[in-house]
Amino acid sequence: MARINTKLRKFMSNDSFNLIISDLVEQANQLRKALIHILKTEDNQKQIFERIWNKFLSDYDCIENQSNYMEIYADILTQSAVFGLFLIWLKKNNKHNVNYSSIFPQKTYFYILFQWIETEAPQSIQDRISSIFNEVLNKLDIETRADKDWDIILDNKFYDSFLWHYQPRLAKQKGIVYTPEPVITFIINSIHHLLSKKLGINEGIYSEKVNILDPATGIMGFPCQIIKFFHSLSKQKQIQMKKDLQNIFAFEILPVPYLFGILRTTLLLERYGVLSINYDNQPHFYLCNALTKIKDVGEVGENNFRKLIFNNDVLVVLGNPPYNVSSQNKIDWIEQKINYSPNLTLESESEITELKKKANDYFWDLQRNGTKKISGYKAIQDDYVKFIRYAQYLVKENSTGIVAFVTNNYYIDGLIFRGMRSSLRKTFDEIWIVDLNGDIRKPVPKNLKKRGITQDENIFDITSGIAISFFIRYKDHSDSHCKIYYASFWGTKIQKMQFLMKSIKEMEFVEVAKRRDYEFCPDTFGLRNKYNEFTYILDIFRKHIQGIVTGNDMFISDIDKNALKKRIKDFFDDKLTIETRSWNYETAKTKTTCDFALTNIIKWNYRGFDIRYICYDKALIVRDRFVIMQSLIPSDNGNVTLIINRQNRSDLASSFFISDTIFDHKCCEGASGLHSYAFPLKIIESNKEIPNINNKFKNILPYSEQISDKELFFYIYAILYAPTYRKRYYHGLMSDFPRIPFPSDLEYFYQMSMLGRMLANLHLLNPKYLNIDEFEISESKDLSIYSVKRKDVDKNGNSIIDTYDPYTQKIYFNKRTKQQLNQEKMHGTLNQVMWIGGISRKMWKFEIGGKQQLRQWLYARRYSNIRKRNTISRPITEEELTRFLEICSAIKKTIELLPKIDEIYLNIDK
Repeated sequence: MARINTKLRKFMSNDSFNLIISDLVEQANQLRKALIHILKTEDNQKQIFERIWNKFLSDYDCIENQSNYMEIYADILTQSAVFGLFLIWLKKNNKHNVNYSSIFPQKTYFYILFQWIETEAPQSIQDRISSIFNEVLNKLDIETRADKDWDIILDNKFYDSFLWHYQPRLAKQKGIVYTPEPVITFIINSIHHLLSKKLGINEGIYSEKVNILDPATGIMGFPCQIIKFFHSLSKQKQIQMKKDLQNIFAFEILPVPYLFGILRTTLLLERYGVLSINYDNQPHFYLCNALTKIKDVGEVGENNFRKLIFNNDVLVVLGNPPYNVSSQNKIDWIEQKINYSPNLTLESESEITELKKKANDYFWDLQRNGTKKISGYKAIQDDYVKFIRYAQYLVKENSTGIVAFVTNNYYIDGLIFRGMRSSLRKTFDEIWIVDLNGDIRKPVPKNLKKRGITQDENIFDITSGIAISFFIRYKDHSDSHCKIYYASFWGTKIQKMQFLMKSIKEMEFVEVAKRRDYEFCPDTFGLRNKYNEFTYILDIFRKHIQGIVTGNDMFISDIDKNALKKRIKDFFDDKLTIETRSWNYETAKTKTTCDFALTNIIKWNYRGFDIRYICYDKALIVRDRFVIMQSLIPSDNGNVTLIINRQNRSDLASSFFISDTIFDHKCCEGASGLHSYAFPLKIIESNKEIPNINNKFKNILPYSEQISDKELFFYIYAILYAPTYRKRYYHGLMSDFPRIPFPSDLEYFYQMSMLGRMLANLHLLNPKYLNIDEFEISESKDLSIYSVKRKDVDKNGNSIIDTYDPYTQKIYFNKRTKQQLNQEKMHGTLNQVMWIGGISRKMWKFEIGGKQQLRQWLYARRYSNIRKRNTISRPITEEELTRFLEICSAIKKTIELLPKIDEIYLNIDK
């Protein structure tokens, strides 16, 4: 990396950077409006615009649909002008009277654009240009702007940040993610090493036998780093640097980052003395979508391009392809490569059999007995998956090469990707995975927490985890001998960047044995074979369904029934407007009535023990799941359902509950958790209530005629709460729906079923099983919850005394003064503050799906004058207080019951 001055480095790393981005975006929006106005109103300027536009199209033949070319062109002009002005500002170095166009090659698009700005642009455009200089750029406090600093400022982060502020929707659609330089450097250094050690290319990436392609290059971060790498090698070995660089290929779909990247690489080559600013001698950089087939790339036809890219011994495909689960590249050619079609169902045996014949198919072997039927294929259509398939195709066509991508890490072990992994194993001879984790939805594993690793950050500041993958194909390739090597790293973003400073040969990799689902990571579940012998819960129940998706909890649900009624009335009286991306409420309003909506306000299970009210009007709910949920209405009809997450994220694998009401799809783990599914005891078909237990399974049990469906149902519930079961099979419960062991001895079945029934009655808050009188309550009548906070813990992770005091074993609704604290320490009675006593530490820490239930209930009912999420504008009622005491009793008795459940369980699972 070039050495840069201290002030410039400080600018790139602090809030000044965000300020300039914000200011540039504001100016860019004003400039865009001015350009659109001119295009639509000033005929004398239109001809000039069309000349520049035609020059753009002739230089970069990429715009397929020109029906809205005014908006497209205004945007391209705007971004070109903003970044061109930034480049001019850098090169002027405080000098005045420098012609804008003079820094660009003559006759190019940029030259013509800035020549127009200098000589023919209307005053409104001149004013906008002056504003960008005077109000943004000239205010930057940087001492020098020498040539060596340009590529540091004009890096990936700059454009990425600008676009996410200027056009966030486009950035999200195209999966724009800034690639930090340490990541790029690590990938290039690793490729250099692997080419030499694995493919026998002694000169590595520098060899003229190697072609390099970045198919989604952005502003050419990877090509620029390769050029720097070439320059470094040429200096080290005292050899002449490549002058033509004709072995580097890059594609980009967005015009402005492409143009920006061209400027970056040109300036870099100019600095190294490799070539002057001359677009006639550039590497093969094309403005196009790589996935539209490997043809029609700029002025290079299919045959010529094939000759170019396959003209050497080894092909390297590298980069950071876009991540977007709602793929923006719905292109027949690449979707055929993964054998996806919009009408794919994988429901019939013949369809599945046919797919199994296609060994290289990404959908191969997805449906398998003993595993959940896969009905949604969104994840396997993610753009990064398509780019991996594209690179796989190219390297196989070339016969030898390496694919090196930084991508979402879900494909490493995600169930839906087992066909993809099987295909990759057949195409490549070695696969090296550097898993950088960083999925904000996943907890740090328990074994790492014991080693002091409590935090895991993402290197890209995005939600999904990240991995760097290297796929290597030998010249003497074998379809059946692929070796997988895996290394994993957890920690902070800084620690991960430091980790990537290592060479790949210095990292510790584990060779991964071939696994049932072809996973690319080691199996940490030592009891997997035994666990797989248990009965899969989907084979026990006939039907199951995901919980309700409201689309807007704050609108359609409430703790307070009267508040919800008022909100529904206001909505239908046009006094309240609901805006959400997932549902059009104004259209929904026309499909129902206010009276109907009000009569359908019922109780529902929102989060564990947290029961609320919902307007269960199907017109106002995104996913009502009525086909199954109808069997739970009304809530006192005698039916119950297990609530089970397909996967667990909590350390205790505790995402299991029971309900006699309809429930939310995030019921167990909360908004950031995984989906909860209903497994009812009974369901409704053809307006008749029928058992939901699968007779085919039940008849397999040797004592099937001696047990009822209810006994089986409660037996399963007890198993799911057995501490030994959760601990032994933690890894299995983390990855899929549970598997249930059954005893050969009927007596153990009965004993476990009886305990399961008791547990269910506790969790359903059956008063016969509870005792709320055992909890002391203060004399205070102030039932407003003031002090419960989400992070009420001390530095050691213990609950702080403002909410729960383990010393007094009390929950407090308000903070205590120092005088009151001293009073309690002297064993005095504190009645000025509302408190509930007799709450043990285990009760306070009791969780479902990683959510402490008592804290969850209190936190959602904090008092606030102004309605905010998880607050109410009144104290809790006496009825609600009783409800909370019932929850306390249920949790206490659950804790007392668990050892008894475990004692029986140990006889079942010996």
